[in-house]
Amino acid sequence: MIYDAVEKFLIVIGFVLTMAIGLTIVCRDYRHFHGLNRRDDANILQALFDRFYFILVTISTIGYGDIYPVTNRAKISVVVIISLVIVTILNMFSNIVDGYNKYVKNIVSNLANSVRSPQ
Repeated sequence: MIYDAVEKFLIVIGFVLTMAIGLTIVCRDYRHFHGLNRRDDANILQALFDRFYFILVTISTIGYGDIYPVTNRAKISVVVIISLVIVTILNMFSNIVDGYNKYVKNIVSNLANSVRSPQ
């Protein structure tokens, strides 16, 4: 059970990291986002971390506003990322609900079978 949770967590982190890498490739220049400056974007790892932070804050709906897109390229990239995240989250919730329904159906079925055939 705990391994499943860790696996799901790593999948989510990998997904967000992939989105951050994509955003870094598409919007590498610091001018695409307000709140970033040339010095911060000089190092690729710092640029990647800033985009990772931005995506986590955005998709968690915290939205501090310290970094936000200002160019059309950045805005379109963020819209695509948010759309992908929404679809992924809805798919995960659907899988969770389906799994829960199967679990409850199995419990009810076992309970009904034990009531029908007393030992």
